[in-house]
Formats: sequence, structure tokens, C-alpha cells
Amino acid sequence: MHLHPDYRYLIPNSITNYFNSIFQHHTSSRTHTRSQPAIQRHNQRRHAKLKLKQQQFSIKRSIDLNWKPIHVKQVLKQHNIKPARIREVRNHIVTIPFNNAKDHDAADTSLPDDIFNSEHFHQYFNAEQ
Repeated sequence: MHLHPDYRYLIPNSITNYFNSIFQHHTSSRTHTRSQPAIQRHNQRRHAKLKLKQQQFSIKRSIDLNWKPIHVKQVLKQHNIKPARIREVRNHIVTIPFNNAKDHDAADTSLPDDIFNSEHFHQYFNAEQ
């Protein structure tokens, strides 16, 4: 591009003026955070979805009184089973929820129905002591 020498000063000055005006009108970028009630509503919906998913992928096994949640966790770890959590025992039945179908199916096939009876308890934990 060819400019007449009399007008050459316009280009550098206009570029400099443009950048100076940007810096003068620069507003700080504030991140918009959600209000506390909005966060609570979001978490409630998220937790409800997770609870529903874990209800779909859960197995139930009868359990003897000797078994405690820590024992159940140890046995599941020995079988390489990854539960979402271990719920409390109710009416001699333990419910073990999982986060996906793959873990649920693996646990369902590898855990027999009577794994948490008193014989297995003594087999697992008396041998360790």
C-alpha cells in the first residue's frame, strides 16, 4: 500500500490511539458465581440423579451379625470390587450400590449369595489373626 508522505503519520497514530483506548475502557473480567440457594438446588438435583443411578445398580446380600461394614469393605477389596459405598445393614441384608453397570455385573457374578454368612466370616477373618 502506498501512502503520500503527507498522510503517513495517520496510520501509526490511529493504531496507537486504538490500543490506548482499549486499555482505558478495559473492564475487569468478573466471574459470575451462583447464589447459595442456586448451588443448593443444583446439588440436590445432582445428588438425586446419583441416588437413582445407584439404586438401579445395587446388589443385596444376606449378612450375619458378625459382619461389620469394615469387614465387608475388606472382602470386596479382596475380590477387586469397587462399590460406591457400603450402606448400613438392615434386617440382616446389606445393600451395596455401584456407579455403573460394569461394576454391578462384575460384583453380582463374583459374589455368591452366601458370602456374608458366619462360616465365611470365620474363614476370612480368623485365618488372618
